[in-house]
Amino acid sequence: MTRVGFAKKKSLLYMHEYIVASYSVYMYQQLIVYAMNRNGFP
Repeated sequence: MTRVGFAKKKSLLYMHEYIVASYSVYMYQQLIVYAMNRNGFP
């Protein structure tokens, strides 16, 4: 594999990690909001 190909693959991996991380953070926030609404917090 060429150096450029390796760098491309690496950046794609970072992109994937970033998407997964931001998605899980979003889901976590939704869960907190849902729990708060259920428990009757203002």
